[in-house]
Amino acid sequence: MSNSGPIDLVIFDCDGVLVDSERLLVNVEVEMFAEMGLALTVDDIVRDFVGRSDEFVRFEVGRRLGRELAPDWDAAYADRYREILDRDLEAVDGIVDALDSITLFVTWDLSRYVLHRLMHEVPALWAVHQVHHSAE
Repeated sequence: MSNSGPIDLVIFDCDGVLVDSERLLVNVEVEMFAEMGLALTVDDIVRDFVGRSDEFVRFEVGRRLGRELAPDWDAAYADRYREILDRDLEAVDGIVDALDSITLFVTWDLSRYVLHRLMHEVPALWAVHQVHHSAE
């Protein structure tokens, strides 16, 4: 994977915090497993597979089917996953406001830090600021 420039932001999303894709994808998995000959309900998938690694799911589905699955066994379903995510995925209620608040806090905190650094580095500002560092 190539990157055309610096990364501006990285968000680590624990599913359900920013978006809730699991509730959408389990429906695809019900269909996918049925086509493979494994009848599972949404509740079965949530109980047995949600939050588990891809390796665990591949092993467990293979075990239940009585045959080993190839490492890319679910590649044929990638288009279905993308389609439902593109069509139905939405931000969790309230997350946009929460992110706006975090951005405001970080901006405020950073501006205070920069101002404080300038007070240490610009002689005219240091003259006013140095009392903050005096023992008296």
